[in-house]
Amino acid sequence: MTQTKSANSWFFVNPHDPGFGEYTEADERMHREANAEVADPASTETHYLPFSSPEHNVHSVNYLWLHPKVGSASGGVWTWRGMKPSQLHSEIFDVRDHMPIEVVGDMDSYELPNGYSVEVVKPAEEIRVSYEDPERDSAFDVTLTAIMPPAMLANGRHFEQGMRTRGSLRLRGEDIQVDGFALRDKSWGEARPEDPLQLPPVHWITCFFHEDFAVHVVAMEDPDHEPLWTQALEFSKERVDASGRGWVWRDGELTGLAEISLRTDWDRSTGYPTGHLIEIVDTNGKPYSLTSRTTGASRWYTWSNGFFPVTYMRYECEGRVGSGETQTGCWTDFVRLLDA
Repeated sequence: MTQTKSANSWFFVNPHDPGFGEYTEADERMHREANAEVADPASTETHYLPFSSPEHNVHSVNYLWLHPKVGSASGGVWTWRGMKPSQLHSEIFDVRDHMPIEVVGDMDSYELPNGYSVEVVKPAEEIRVSYEDPERDSAFDVTLTAIMPPAMLANGRHFEQGMRTRGSLRLRGEDIQVDGFALRDKSWGEARPEDPLQLPPVHWITCFFHEDFAVHVVAMEDPDHEPLWTQALEFSKERVDASGRGWVWRDGELTGLAEISLRTDWDRSTGYPTGHLIEIVDTNGKPYSLTSRTTGASRWYTWSNGFFPVTYMRYECEGRVGSGETQTGCWTDFVRLLDA
């Protein structure tokens, strides 16, 4: 089965080249030329600026998704504490699905119609996000400050960057100090098709132990350990390994991943992952073993043919405790299996 429609297609599910590309300050702005190269109407540019407060078990997903070929934008804010059955149970949720793409200008300074505001104060170093909902006595004003350089994919169309997140949050009348870590990212010049893909769940995993130690993994669960998805889908070990990628930021050095083995436990009643066991080896040959358990979760049907829970987790590695999020992409064949 053909999984995607374009040569410039979704990096989450396709094999990728190893190594890192080069970031420039222009990558903070809209990539009009690269987007124009993608003929597929699913052409995409995204802007993801999360933050968290681990001691309060609060996580915030702030997202912009542009559709250049159709001239539209969707996105907004989503903040919650603990376990929620859906996005509308969250303390803050205000995402607009149909806005003209012109509302974001060049993407480095914009305000959406719902009041969500983004300012790239200094490229690759500092970004400010803010939002206010007086009717629900909720607001935030948070600054994301880089703890590492941007990690650009080798194809030059996506980067990620670990950020320190500090600021103020008012959550339904309660004032909460934001002091944590999160991984921001930006993608462009690729197609993200809405097809009901015949794929195992894909996990986008981030973990921060401090400014000097962070791990990022994008992977499907290792078929050698008989994950749940093997009961409904056929997908080879070679294809699973080829789709995996990530990096380790440790003591000022950024290294890629040479090996990934991911195991996930599931709560089949909610569809949420309850924890991971992650075994990785970086490109310097250093092995890491990480374990996690879910402390908070919610779900948002970003588009109709996919199920995308976001889980916030407590991590342990080498005697250190950290935290981070997992975004999981699931499609109909696996979701039906959860309820079997």
